[in-house]
Amino acid sequence: MDSLRSAPVCVSSFLQDADSRRRDTVSHHILRLAYCQSEEQRRWFLQYECALFKYRAEREPPDRIAEFMDRYELKFTAATPEQKKAVVDDLRAVWEAHPPMPADGEGGDGAAAPFSEREEFYRVPFTEALDLLRSRSVLLRDGFAYVPRSRMVSALVARFRTYVRGLPVCLHA
Repeated sequence: MDSLRSAPVCVSSFLQDADSRRRDTVSHHILRLAYCQSEEQRRWFLQYECALFKYRAEREPPDRIAEFMDRYELKFTAATPEQKKAVVDDLRAVWEAHPPMPADGEGGDGAAAPFSEREEFYRVPFTEALDLLRSRSVLLRDGFAYVPRSRMVSALVARFRTYVRGLPVCLHA
């Protein structure tokens, strides 16, 4: 998480060219200044900054998300084969009840992918996967949500929200 703090606003990391990233970063800081006058404004800004992050991240293919996670050292623990084997029936049941749809960059006909025991799952603290738990689209065991790689954007949004919330609020004269 410390490397995320040293990075420019990471929403812009999904943009391809340097000029777009620069404009995005500048607009972020201008909006932070404009919306730091009250707690209500700060909450509004956080809500929409996270929505923008989610919008951009959901349109990226899984390999770009993995690259993003590596670049900003966002480490999530992959479930070991033994951990997956112990809960494979429950993982299959959750998958079949709420199958992940392919991301925009993955192609396909829009149909959900069938469950595969080779699917990579991450053990994410449940507090970083609340929206997935709310929709019952992940398995919860021992305080961890088993999140398929295709749904890791949700955990990234939770980390991003924590990051933006921790940024200093503008100083008042």
